[in-house]
Parts: sequence; C-alpha cells; structure tokens
Amino acid sequence: MMASASLRDTYRAALGVSAEQRLVVVSSTWGQRSLIGNHRDLPLQLASELPSDDHRVAAVLHPTIWNGHGRRQIREWYRDDRLQLIPPEQGWQAATIAADVVVGDNGSVTCYAAGIGKPIVLATYPDDDIVPGSVAEMISRTFPRLDYSAPISRQLDGVIDLPSRRDDLAAALTSFPGQAARRLRREMYRLLAMAEPRYEATAEI
Repeated sequence: MMASASLRDTYRAALGVSAEQRLVVVSSTWGQRSLIGNHRDLPLQLASELPSDDHRVAAVLHPTIWNGHGRRQIREWYRDDRLQLIPPEQGWQAATIAADVVVGDNGSVTCYAAGIGKPIVLATYPDDDIVPGSVAEMISRTFPRLDYSAPISRQLDGVIDLPSRRDDLAAALTSFPGQAARRLRREMYRLLAMAEPRYEATAEI
C-alpha cells in the first residue's frame, strides 16, 4: 500500500471521486461484534446523510461477510446508487489509499488504514476483546468513536483535522518499514532451499 500511495489520484478517478469530493470508506470485518454485525445499515446511512455533491461513500466488507451471506444478499442490502461496494477479490487497498477518512472497526483494514496515515472514526470496537499492548489497543486509544446521536458529517470533518499518528502506528505494525518485498522474498527462497535472484526485490503496483 505504501508503494501504491503515488497512485491515489488514479484510484480516486477510478472510483468516480472528483477533486472537490471526500471519499468515505466504510470498512467492516466479520462477526457479530463487527461494524456490520452491530450497525448493518451504517453504509446506507452514510450514503444518504452525507451530501452527494461533496462526498462519495464506498464499503469494504470482509470476504467472510460476502461468503456467509452470499453476493445476491449483500447487493440487495446495499442497493443504493450513492454507495459503492468494493468487490471482495480486490480493490480494498486502492479504496483505502484513495480515502479521505475511514469509518471502521477492529478489522485489519482499519489497522492498515491507520498505518498509512488515514483519519479514522471507530464505528464499533470490542475493547474487552483486545490484547493489551497490541496495535488494536493503540487504535482504540488513538481514534474517536462514532457518536450515533450527533451529525455524522461534523464528526468526519473533526477527525480529518486531527494530527496524524501514522509514524507511531506504522512502527507498531512493522519493525522493517519499506522492506517487505526484500525480506519476504528472502524468506520464501530460504524455505524453498533455492538461491535468491540477484535483481532487487520490489513491490508490484
């Protein structure tokens, strides 16, 4: 995702987001305590409440949600021209990079979004199920919770204006930032008991 950051404008254009619009990405992991498990209509609520001239809304749902309920059911639940469903096979990375703000839960997409410096609002978070000292706990302490009794657009504006904690969160996610391609390739070839190629390992974008 860091390697693809330079393609943000390309991803936004592919999602139909103009330069004047904000892209709100709603991300949910799976399970009863997830965003969708607690607030299934939130993506539709965001799409209906946020002015369409100024905002675009996209939903990134965990593949288990798609597999568990079926594609037809998911598309029926979220049938709204103002809401863009990101397919489970690919696209969540591009949508996250393109986002101006992520409304998420304790899923991995929220972690990755935090790691690349995206403003985040937590729609739900199972604090009693979080490992102390983990990245998930850091996210829980860092980002505000969505107040369902207050105007959502004002809350999103507020979190966008907060200082980024990207460096702290990225450091918690990896001890070797920017080295994933090289280190993973080295380990794969070691496990295969093969000589590693001499050319430099790079992340494909």
